Amino acid sequence: MDTTMPSTVFNERPSRNKIFSRLTRAGGYLTQVWQRAGRKPVAMARIVGEMAVLRCLNGLPPSDYLLGHLDRADILWDEKWNHLGHRQYEEFLWQLNDPAYRKISQNKLAEKALLETLGLPTPRFRGLFSACAGRCSAGSALKSAKDLELLFLSLLSPHTTRNFCFKELEGWAGSGFRPVEVKRINDQVGITDLSDRRAGSIPIDEFIEQFDPKGEYLIEDYIDQHPAYADIHPSSINGYRFWVLNEGQGKTGVPFANLRFGRKGSLVDNGADRIMAPINPETGQIDKGYELTLDRPEHLRHPDTGVPIAGRKMPYFAEARQLAIDSLAVFPHMNFAGVDIAVSKAGPVVLELNNHPGGRGTLVGRKPMRQVFTRALAGLEGEL
Repeated sequence: MDTTMPSTVFNERPSRNKIFSRLTRAGGYLTQVWQRAGRKPVAMARIVGEMAVLRCLNGLPPSDYLLGHLDRADILWDEKWNHLGHRQYEEFLWQLNDPAYRKISQNKLAEKALLETLGLPTPRFRGLFSACAGRCSAGSALKSAKDLELLFLSLLSPHTTRNFCFKELEGWAGSGFRPVEVKRINDQVGITDLSDRRAGSIPIDEFIEQFDPKGEYLIEDYIDQHPAYADIHPSSINGYRFWVLNEGQGKTGVPFANLRFGRKGSLVDNGADRIMAPINPETGQIDKGYELTLDRPEHLRHPDTGVPIAGRKMPYFAEARQLAIDSLAVFPHMNFAGVDIAVSKAGPVVLELNNHPGGRGTLVGRKPMRQVFTRALAGLEGEL
């Protein structure tokens, strides 16, 4: 007797799960619409109709419509129409940034080399840890736990502690980011993962076992954050995201900016529950903070620390903005990027450039993508 299960049995459960997930999500959207419409069928029909039109013609997901509160009566249709979904956003990106050069800023080693070579401040590079191509900034091998131990011994005096961070060479959205505390006692080195202190200090070889054997990791100094930024949420690096856009004829603009804060003791500002506060890109004045969820809670103060957010102007804003502009300029054939800047005690430093930054913040900041990019492409006509 053949006891082999039909292939349909294996495919049946995932299909049902996907359908259930979609129905649950749609139910959540309709609940939001019903609440925002004030339980009025006419208002609900208007919102659903707008969502359907923008989804069909612009590819804008219902979740983005709701996140941007585009149901509000004071937002004109012209503004709603100029918000874009993922596919149309990508079409603009491919026009602005030459595909042949996009990989430069996606590889953190190439990106850092270009920035440092041209004198733009970044966290200090210490090495590339890789089983095949590992090398520290001094030129010695960095392929094994022993090599890594020798690197840290060269950087630390006996009985001292310093913080570093490991980054996946081509990670994104914080993936593969590992901040660590390295402590030297005589000729022994121990590492504590700052994202999970419960494990305590462990030997380097044990720490390395947690890595992907084929992975490659950039090692750099951990930023000593400026007190004004650390005050808002001490455990995370609270950094800027500037949208920098070459508008042609020698003009570079910053159409959109925000400052992001971690939550609940997190070490990064890009977690799922982060606070994002739009900023006036010319004056540096901070708007209210928002959580990027459908109901979009607003915060005049950081919800965990109680420190004021709205209305503030942070030190080094103008310098951070200019650094973002200068950073875009040194990357060949790149006309647009989301540039992440942190502010250390010594001033702003470039964390990374994103040639495909997430666009949901523009919904909250009321900067419709189509208007922003169309104007830039008109100015760049003949240069691309």
